[in-house]
Amino acid sequence: MVPAAESRPDGLGDRAIRVSRVVAEAAIVAMMLLIVVDIFCRSVLDISLLISDEISGYMLVLMTFFGAADALRHGALLRIEIVLSLFGARQRAALNAIFDVLALGLTLVVLWQVSVLTWSTWNRRMVAPTLLETPLWVPQLAMPLGCALLAFAFILELHDHARVALKRNSESAGGDGR
Repeated sequence: MVPAAESRPDGLGDRAIRVSRVVAEAAIVAMMLLIVVDIFCRSVLDISLLISDEISGYMLVLMTFFGAADALRHGALLRIEIVLSLFGARQRAALNAIFDVLALGLTLVVLWQVSVLTWSTWNRRMVAPTLLETPLWVPQLAMPLGCALLAFAFILELHDHARVALKRNSESAGGDGR
């Protein structure tokens, strides 16, 4: 089993991922505050901010993409425990490593595509057709940054799983064969 996030050495990568979690949490709080203020304004002052939906949508993208890497590192994302529990420790570590490689590849493809999208949006100077006329590349930038963090988290996970698999292999070479 891979060590829990709390017992892992705290390297630069995990610190960067922890910062991304703080950004995701701040996006949740900002979205909540904006919605509460808009509800208050509509109920008490009979006016609307007219930007709550747009900004909340941007915050949703930010919290989703910036929260994924931290969720992965804490074991709360992308694992099928019921299947993994059917295998011994060596097989589980090997399956996790294979999963990490495949998921890293898929994440890199998504990173590439959202980077192309963001670049295209910036290059064409596209803006949202809303009251704020937000340059679309600004909220879209959360997607490639979040995917890059997720890819980095998969690399860290792969390192952890490979280390456990190799440790298990060396321990069992003269042992029970499990």
